[in-house]
Amino acid sequence: MKKKLCVSLVLCLLLCLCVGTAAYASDAESGSQLNYVTDAAELLDYGDRVELETAAAGISEKYGCGVYVVIVYDYTDYTNGSIEDFSEEVYEYYNLGLGEERNCVLLAMSMSGRDYDLMAHGSTGNAAFTDYGKQQLANEFLDNFRNDDWAGGFRDYIETAGEYLEAAANGSPVDTIVYDDYTEPERGLDGFDIFLMIFIPCVISLIVCGVFAAQMKTARRQTGARNYIGQGGVDMRVSQDHFLYRTETRQRIQDDNDKGGGRPGGTTVNSGGFSHSSGKF
Repeated sequence: MKKKLCVSLVLCLLLCLCVGTAAYASDAESGSQLNYVTDAAELLDYGDRVELETAAAGISEKYGCGVYVVIVYDYTDYTNGSIEDFSEEVYEYYNLGLGEERNCVLLAMSMSGRDYDLMAHGSTGNAAFTDYGKQQLANEFLDNFRNDDWAGGFRDYIETAGEYLEAAANGSPVDTIVYDDYTEPERGLDGFDIFLMIFIPCVISLIVCGVFAAQMKTARRQTGARNYIGQGGVDMRVSQDHFLYRTETRQRIQDDNDKGGGRPGGTTVNSGGFSHSSGKF
């Protein structure tokens, strides 16, 4: 109870700091008590907050999935757990998300340790923001954040989140690559590759030649067939086989549950229905 009270009291400050933004997510459908963009660390000026809030609200309403940003100075002021725990607590306490499933994607940031977490919830949120998709989405804003370009990073996050939601709505979420349409990208050979291609075969050849040479030291010329013929005839038994190479062929088997031959992917969802991807910026 004390922990929840702390979250309540401190995050109420976030509301006060963001009262001046354009629109709230507390519409009849979501019942949320936070803006789409909540900046308690005061990274953004008023104009940027209005612009980002408007963009996030438009995308959220279009696809029925809330696109949120919550920025704090130190997430450990609100939870004793990880930044993933912080994201989930903010989501639950402030009733974030749209629709009955409360679909959302949330970018939580903590400035003191430069931590971030991308969290998704709901069937729409988890379908659009897969494990692979979250990693690619993070790449869109991390380069901005590493240069302290906060407004640019949040702009890229919101815009790309809209693209991912559109892709999922069209039945092609940013996730696995279908084998039939996939070809490995060509990569040119560098100096190290060429060295390996020449050096390793040479070493193998020297080893094989050395083995053969050692065996030939005990060879003696025979003048008759006595050493090769036993009492009962020719002894053709093989005492030992040496297999130097083996070729193995593998074929991908498609089962009844295979939906088109994609590479392993999807979204890892915990028992609370949340999926995460976190790191540093």
